[in-house]
Amino acid sequence: MQLSKSFKLTLVAAAALSLVACAGNKTASTSDQMGTSVGATQSGLGPEFGFQSPAGLSQTALLERRSYYFRFNSATLELTNLAAAEAQGRYLSQHPTQMVLLEGNADIRGSREYNIGLGWRRDLAVAQVLMLNGVSKKQIHMVSYGAEKPVATGSTELDYAKNRRVDILYCQTATCKTVYAGGAPKSDLS
Repeated sequence: MQLSKSFKLTLVAAAALSLVACAGNKTASTSDQMGTSVGATQSGLGPEFGFQSPAGLSQTALLERRSYYFRFNSATLELTNLAAAEAQGRYLSQHPTQMVLLEGNADIRGSREYNIGLGWRRDLAVAQVLMLNGVSKKQIHMVSYGAEKPVATGSTELDYAKNRRVDILYCQTATCKTVYAGGAPKSDLS
């Protein structure tokens, strides 16, 4: 059964609202498995890490946001990143020949295999938002680097937070396929 685009968007909006309602009874900070504070305020994460409210941001500003950050051990797209991911989706649906490469990343905590899987699940979270906004599966290529491509090499929570991300790279089909010496990135989103 094919669901209409507006119905899918309604489901996403309802899920987002339920998350906000559930979070209303919690403090701004939560603890991860290691007991470290990962709340947006306590961790020092600011707008550059996707924790800025999208309210009032222009379409251009939303499209310029190309990295989406995640909490520790999570593959759930933060609500503050949702508007930017939706803007990317709307743009891509209007430009069906444009391809993107989603690069999933994790911090250094966890085994190599676990981090590769976590990066992949983060890719899928962003891909699902893109597809709910009309992007074809054929436009999306994905790869998970796990902890292999850090942007910060320190060992503070802020460094870890910078590495828990999905980057969206715009590319042509040939460029996306040459990212790997061993062939094309996976694009199977089923």
